[in-house]
Amino acid sequence: MNELVIKNSPLKYLILLPISIGFVLGGLFMLHTGGNPAVAWMSIIFFGSGIPLFIFQMLDTRPKLVINDMGITDRRNRAGTVPWSNIQSVFTKNVGKQTFLCVRMKDENMFINKLSPMQKNLVEINRGLGFTPFSIGLSQLRLDPSQIEDLVNKFLSSRG
Repeated sequence: MNELVIKNSPLKYLILLPISIGFVLGGLFMLHTGGNPAVAWMSIIFFGSGIPLFIFQMLDTRPKLVINDMGITDRRNRAGTVPWSNIQSVFTKNVGKQTFLCVRMKDENMFINKLSPMQKNLVEINRGLGFTPFSIGLSQLRLDPSQIEDLVNKFLSSRG
């Protein structure tokens, strides 16, 4: 296996889009009928801001995760590829309905030094929650999380 390219699952965003539209319409209805304006505006602003995001994510065809002979690249963190030589092991961790692939590294600083200051703060929060610094959200991707974990372990074991 030379390369596995995993993209977003547009179906998940197709489900979230009408929900957001419904809450925006509900907020507008509340404003029109004299409901609580604070709740109405919060609904309009919060869920309204999700509409362009969900449309963008549905139409975005760029790879989110690339697993190849060089290593693992999660395009969303902008830190580049973590080479197989720096990967010790992987495991999945679930929080609610979200699944993460946690990558245990031999030299975490090789990865952390490439992150922005805000991302470095998130790494510390992740550690406090039991995650590794390089944790990949799998729930919005097209492939099942357990399949991704199995494929990564196959790549890892083929490197000794």
